[in-house]
Amino acid sequence: IEAATLALGGWTDAYVNAPLALVENLTAPAAALLGPWEHKYPHIAKTNPADFQGEVLGWFDRHMRGDDADVPGMRAYLLDWDTPSANYRDRPGRWVTDPVPEPVTLYPDGETLGDLRGVGEVAVRSPMTVGAASAYFCVGMRIENELAVDQGPDDAGSACFDTAPLGEAMDVLGRAEAVLSFSVDKPVAQVCLRLCDVSPEGGSARITYRAFNLCHHTGHDAPEMLEPGRRYAARVPLNACGYRLAAGHRLRLAVSTGYWPVVWPAPDGATVTLHLEGCALTLPKVRATDTQGPPPPRAFPTRDAEMLRAPDSRTERRTDADGTLMLETFDDFGMARDGVHGLVDGSTVTQRFSIHPDDPLSADHWAQWEFTFQREDWAVRIVTENRMTATADTFRLWRKTTAWEGESVVAEREVCEDVPRGYF
Repeated sequence: IEAATLALGGWTDAYVNAPLALVENLTAPAAALLGPWEHKYPHIAKTNPADFQGEVLGWFDRHMRGDDADVPGMRAYLLDWDTPSANYRDRPGRWVTDPVPEPVTLYPDGETLGDLRGVGEVAVRSPMTVGAASAYFCVGMRIENELAVDQGPDDAGSACFDTAPLGEAMDVLGRAEAVLSFSVDKPVAQVCLRLCDVSPEGGSARITYRAFNLCHHTGHDAPEMLEPGRRYAARVPLNACGYRLAAGHRLRLAVSTGYWPVVWPAPDGATVTLHLEGCALTLPKVRATDTQGPPPPRAFPTRDAEMLRAPDSRTERRTDADGTLMLETFDDFGMARDGVHGLVDGSTVTQRFSIHPDDPLSADHWAQWEFTFQREDWAVRIVTENRMTATADTFRLWRKTTAWEGESVVAEREVCEDVPRGYF
């Protein structure tokens, strides 16, 4: 990349690591703007919307018109504690720039996280339902609010290591990295690492996380089956974050052996044993200067359309009689008539995730998308259905696509495919 690059990202988006990587690695002029946003452009975000157009125009002026205005290499919003909730809302925090790295390394020991290297072992085998308190994988893709809720239920199924209450506030900006010394009892195993802010009242808010397939401990280009009982080492960088841990709060490192429905479970519920003398967590602690963030959004053009059906969304979580955890979501993205050319379009998405806490092979995901288009007396509809299940050896993928013109089916295709699991 040779062009001057402005990278924008949001802390609740799934694609959060690229802006920092670009700033750290490009030789061309590069800057990052990292806010509290979901998977939306900042000016239409539901969380702390900001003037995206002004940021882009200023960048173009600087690098295409030759304006003298200086642009910091990185501006980031450091989130403060906020009671965890699935609902979108403006998040408290502050904008900073010019971060000065002051990394700090902590060590898990027993149930604590401190300055001294740990001793002993901790065995982890989580229920398959750990992950139920996670956010939707890519927040902002649904109509309904879907942020991470209080992490207490997921913490209860994880090995947790807590610092003492902090004597003073600590700012972190970047990617934490864990070093794990581990052994397993199955040839395929995974972990999910979460960093949480634990308030004095006991609430647990997720700061960041990262899942890791332990078969990839030597690199993603050379996975290997694990030998039960053998000791291994792995480096696991977590997703980038920007956060201020307040004085009196504790930092929690939570380790689980799964994270459903964000990650498909390993085929056999593995126990991962952490050998604490070889485990460590390096935090991207920084000193940073407070700065002015982007102003609120300016007026911008919107689509000229007549709303025929308003967007709607719902979420249902339930536990069946046999213990299976069920998550069902529905999103109606509405129906509108374009004011310029008159085309009417609409779409809906239905998804269902289910898993039994004791059975990784019970994992089941089904999704249906429906798209409709019409103009005057012409109408078409396309429905895709997709389902994924797995055995110990294969992923089973089923999909069906049906297209209608009016009331007549004009195309239909159904495909079933078994894909070897390999190192998954």
